[in-house]
Amino acid sequence: MKEAIDMPPAPRTPGPGGAAAPPGRVARALAAVPLTREGMFWGAIATGMLVTGLAKGINLITLLACLLLVMVLWNYLLAKRQFAGMRARRLDADPPFAGAPWRWRVHLTNLGRRPVHALRVQAGDDPRLRGFTAALPPDGEAVLGTDVIFERRGRVREGPLQLVCGYPLGLVQLTREVGPPRELIVLPRLGTLHRGGLRAMLQAPGADDRLPPAKGQRHPAAQTYFHGLRNYRHGDSPRLIHWRTTARRGEPMVREFEDPPEDDLTLLVEAACPAPPAGVARLERLISLAATICWEWCRQRGDRFLLGLAGTEVRVIGGITGPTLAGAMLEALALEQGAVVADTASLLRQLREQHLPAGPVLVLGLAGSTLAEQVRQALPRTVVGLTACSEQEGHLFQL
Repeated sequence: MKEAIDMPPAPRTPGPGGAAAPPGRVARALAAVPLTREGMFWGAIATGMLVTGLAKGINLITLLACLLLVMVLWNYLLAKRQFAGMRARRLDADPPFAGAPWRWRVHLTNLGRRPVHALRVQAGDDPRLRGFTAALPPDGEAVLGTDVIFERRGRVREGPLQLVCGYPLGLVQLTREVGPPRELIVLPRLGTLHRGGLRAMLQAPGADDRLPPAKGQRHPAAQTYFHGLRNYRHGDSPRLIHWRTTARRGEPMVREFEDPPEDDLTLLVEAACPAPPAGVARLERLISLAATICWEWCRQRGDRFLLGLAGTEVRVIGGITGPTLAGAMLEALALEQGAVVADTASLLRQLREQHLPAGPVLVLGLAGSTLAEQVRQALPRTVVGLTACSEQEGHLFQL
């Protein structure tokens, strides 16, 4: 490996009056010229013709060269005028999922008095996050967008929102920043979950015999599953009267319903990352399985759901199922990189301090994980262990 050698600074070239010229002034001047590659060729040809015309005294060549240079200036002025009155804002509110198309959208509004032509909107230098409109009339609006697929979960930095225009000749290209940069969190890749099979496994008598399986409860407000008929009692709704049975028996009979057992669940994930590359692939499948369960469980609102994650850090997220809880859980899973040894003791300590949901506990881990056995000894709950990349997991989850 070559060693770095400290070289003395190069002497500055004296400027007018003996003062040293600021370093990089020529470079900054060239970078400030908004010429495209075609515009540079155009300018070089025009400059060569101008020098030739002046040196040879050929007025026609000199006039043509001046006309070519004026066209560059004209292109610059027209392109700059396209930005007058333009407003842009991002519209994509839904977070992206790894491996799934995500719609990147920008809303443009022309508040100026002239139509806008050949305008491109982009996010930094990412070629995937770009949109183009050929024309936008005064007081007109447009939504530009494109489909983007992120292959990996985690943080993605999106550059500042910019408007770019080179109308009409494309000799210059002007850029105006209209929005700040931002950071996206790409959520884990979702798969297909056999929810009925997973529910049956959680409620199986052999899963853990310390607690009886949940049963449906009957009460006057239940309206889910029909249970049977009973005699009318004071306060029952007339809508519940079963008129055919009432007419046959000669006394009022009402229908009785029951609510099914709630899908309360505690999901524990041991995000341990074995040696790569096989370990990384197994960890990604484990994260995708956990994210799919969180997403599927939160689609049915009103249940209590808690996620415990032991990886690079220990996190416990719980609440009532819904989009807000799903977003918080999936963001935590998206940022998890896995640990060589997960801190399961800290996770169990935090779980003892939580008011856990009344339902079973599902423990996800890789081969060799002992977290399920630790939870059985520490918590009075029905505990079911599921190993990622196993045959049993393959029947319940497809990625």
